[in-house]
Amino acid sequence: MLSGQGDFVNFSCEWSETPHFMNDSWQITVAEASIPLKIATDEKGALLGPCTISMYHAKPIRKIEVFSYTNVSDNDGAEETVNYDQAILFTCEGDRVFCIGCMLEGPGIATFLHFSEDPAVIQTIVEGSAIRLTLS
Repeated sequence: MLSGQGDFVNFSCEWSETPHFMNDSWQITVAEASIPLKIATDEKGALLGPCTISMYHAKPIRKIEVFSYTNVSDNDGAEETVNYDQAILFTCEGDRVFCIGCMLEGPGIATFLHFSEDPAVIQTIVEGSAIRLTLS
């Protein structure tokens, strides 16, 4: 649960490889901070070149959920299990939701991030995943 002590909620992704088959894996981390993560500032503290998504009639975010899924690889009888973080689902006041999801092409090969407010698209993004972390 977030403490409300920071001005920014920073999301980052920790990458690693599995020990046997060298499959890529990643885990999303969430932390509060007084500055945004890896976004440059000028001498007055103004943000330089951040990436933003503007939503009309935005409401305060009340819950954040990180979805993950499990992939099992089998190579000549040797088995390796990897947990991947798949998506972040934001629930706003009034039950408005939006999702940022990693779209994959095969296990461990992230091709792009997808942003959507469409319930059908969100369902497709999180399908087969389970909630790993809830912040409210």
